[in-house]
Amino acid sequence: MGTPKHARDTDASVVFRRLADGAALRPFDAPENGAHPEPDAVLATLLDLNGTVRIADHLAVRRNTLGGAKRRVAVPSPIRASLAKKVDEILDEARSTFDSPWTGRRALPGPELVRRVLEETGALATRDEAAITQAVTMWLSQARERFEHQLARARQRIRWLRTDVSNELRALSPAAAELEGFDAVLTRSLDPGFVRLLQQVEARLDQVFASRAKAAIRALPEADPSTDAWFLPGGFMYRHARDLASLLALLVDHEVDVLHSLADAAWALRNEEATV
Repeated sequence: MGTPKHARDTDASVVFRRLADGAALRPFDAPENGAHPEPDAVLATLLDLNGTVRIADHLAVRRNTLGGAKRRVAVPSPIRASLAKKVDEILDEARSTFDSPWTGRRALPGPELVRRVLEETGALATRDEAAITQAVTMWLSQARERFEHQLARARQRIRWLRTDVSNELRALSPAAAELEGFDAVLTRSLDPGFVRLLQQVEARLDQVFASRAKAAIRALPEADPSTDAWFLPGGFMYRHARDLASLLALLVDHEVDVLHSLADAAWALRNEEATV
């Protein structure tokens, strides 16, 4: 299955396909992977027992929450405007995280470090598989550190924004208050499962980086084993940094969309109650 022509650089299908193809892994939507999981199966993997109990208790107390009402399409809430500046700061920071990936704090392995490790391990001189693996292992944690830190930072800032607007959302109307309460319970219930999924993503990123790095080392010509091209457009380090940037933007954009959707839905409920 080819990448859709309309797909953006940060669409999930594009990002995951680049990661898979770049590491010679099977694309996530390959027929060999089987059918896509149903939403209830995904929810089951996210929810832990305590989270399920919290949702069940909440629904038992608020049995009629949002039930059965006819909903019109939500229009953007004015609460978005109060969030706009801080949301834009979070998005801008996330999208610029990998503008200079080999400089600053939590930098990706840069040219000097890469050359030093290759010399210390003898990976280039011997092309021995054990030496190559040792070199790649020495780069691994640093290769993911900036991504991991920035994602955690962005998620925390979005959680703070969510807390900041909770009273404002509740004040819109009784139904909006019900929605905010349920969203808070659902978020707390899903978060442990989401963290587990992120840990799996990070482990997979390590596999992708290791596969790409080993292939790049093996491909270096013995006559001129320069790694400079790795850090230029088209090089493996450059492409990996770009993919980390796209994945980070994808995840942060999703979290912001969730916050916006909550604000818009609460505003729509307020408008419906006002017209009843």
